Amino acid sequence: MSLSTVLLCSLLASLGSVAQSKMTEDDYHNIQKWRQDLGVYTFSSSDYPAMFGIIAGISIVLIVGIVFIVVGLLTMEPAKDSIIYRMTTTRMKKD
Repeated sequence: MSLSTVLLCSLLASLGSVAQSKMTEDDYHNIQKWRQDLGVYTFSSSDYPAMFGIIAGISIVLIVGIVFIVVGLLTMEPAKDSIIYRMTTTRMKKD
C-alpha cells in the first residue's frame, strides 16, 4: 500500500463505522501500524468532546458579555446616564 492509500483509508476510518465496515482486517492493522509510526494521538477518554463544548460555550458567553459591557460603557454619557442626574431636581427647596 502506498502512503496516500493508507492516509485515505485512515481518513475514511476516522469518519465513522460505515468506512470501517468496508475495510478488511489487514487494512485496519496497517492503519493502526501507520498511526503508531506517525505518532497519531488517540484520546484516552471519551469525555474530551464534552469538555471542549463546555469550555467553548463558556468562553463564547464570556466574550460576548465583555463586548456588550465595553460597548455599553463606551456609549454612555456620564452626565445624562448617571443615577445622580436622574434623582436630583433642579428646583431649590423653600424653607
